[in-house]
Amino acid sequence: MKWHTIPQRFLKQFAYAAPVTRSLRLWKYSKGKPPYPNASPKTATRIDGFFANPNDATTETAIETKLAAEVEDPVHKFISRFNDSSWTITDEHRRYMTRYMNLLFNRSESRKEGTKHTQQIMARTLERFLEN
Repeated sequence: MKWHTIPQRFLKQFAYAAPVTRSLRLWKYSKGKPPYPNASPKTATRIDGFFANPNDATTETAIETKLAAEVEDPVHKFISRFNDSSWTITDEHRRYMTRYMNLLFNRSESRKEGTKHTQQIMARTLERFLEN
């Protein structure tokens, strides 16, 4: 399964209309690689198997479906109103946005890589402790 780490709704806000392809494009920046000017909002942050579970393939779909229903969909109902000066954000909207931003942060590739490093340090520390 290929899921987006950043919602397409946000990606489209930063995209430009490419005259050659007549479609939306993004500049994609990756550490250690030159900038790529031709990324599509549909595929720019799509990752195969982001929540993959080797023991149960249905887990990934279940997680994504639950996150969409509980975190993303409620925000998508009001996020387009952020530019409306007559609209006022409520405490409920703030709660939804907090969960949403937390989800975006935890889905980022950098966060995922950082977590791997932390887990490696913890495993090494535990191994040394058990050897002692």
